[in-house]
Amino acid sequence: MSDQPSPRSSPSPHQPIPTPVLSPSEAARLELQAILRAPSPDEEDVEQDGNVNMGSQAGSNDQVSQTQSEHGNGATATSSQPLVLSLRNELAHAKRRAVHYKLAPYQKDLTNDFVKMMSLAREVELFVALCALDTKVQSIVIAAPPFSISAPLLENIKSYSMAVLLSSKTIIKQRNLHLPNNFLVDHHAQKELRTSVGYELTQARSAIKKEITPAIKAKTNIFELASKIVEDTQCLVTVPLCARIALLRKVHVEYTSGNTYWNNVDAHLQMVREEAKHNPKQIDKVLRSYLQTDRKSYGVDTGYVINEGDDDDLLISVDSIILGCIGSSAATAV
Repeated sequence: MSDQPSPRSSPSPHQPIPTPVLSPSEAARLELQAILRAPSPDEEDVEQDGNVNMGSQAGSNDQVSQTQSEHGNGATATSSQPLVLSLRNELAHAKRRAVHYKLAPYQKDLTNDFVKMMSLAREVELFVALCALDTKVQSIVIAAPPFSISAPLLENIKSYSMAVLLSSKTIIKQRNLHLPNNFLVDHHAQKELRTSVGYELTQARSAIKKEITPAIKAKTNIFELASKIVEDTQCLVTVPLCARIALLRKVHVEYTSGNTYWNNVDAHLQMVREEAKHNPKQIDKVLRSYLQTDRKSYGVDTGYVINEGDDDDLLISVDSIILGCIGSSAATAV
């Protein structure tokens, strides 16, 4: 009688299946995917509205094309008759203007020559004159004293440093906050400004983290936490702002390596953008989900009301400037 191979032992039906251990980033990515897959309350209404509007849009396009066809022939039939002044009239007009502005005799002669030039020659003459004017202006500019950070500029730097860190989306240059007129060519002023801005950004990051750390243990609600963070700044507590702070607290809890906290914040934000495919509505959906989870996890609902509107004017201006800088940088790179 031949030996039969023993059947392979199968796991007991009551034996527990080991659960894989996920890293914080893997768990966060799975959570992001679940949030983005969940339907939003407005999605079905938007889709229905879109189907209804398709018909009306098609009708309006037909009306526009019909109107264009009706008026197109009239536009071609009615050709404009340009009024061309004779050279004599042009010279007379130039003479009157020269007298009105009290030009010197040699300038009057240059004006007459300019009137007689062809179009391209006039453009060349204007360009050369502008270059000569720029040379003269640069030669008479009085040397300014060494640049130093003024008190109003330092106050603006501190305020905007917090706004930049709390922005959803280069600020000093765009708003021109108490900068010298020759800032773009004054390398010393640029170095002083970079040093001051870097220092204030570091202080703002430290201030945010110092407020978040005890707020986790004390179960401070999101409204009180946001109010403490933006205290003594020009920022207001709004729903978008609280959603960003909820993300900062979430990263602080889930990523335990405290020495690289802001690196973890950057990595998590990058993950959010990638999973949302850089769609602003999807990113907003993720942040609002974080805010809802934060409000359920921390503090007692004391009846506080968060402003449901958009960001305040300061954060809106910061967002628009940063987006503009990103767009111009991308265009330059292409």
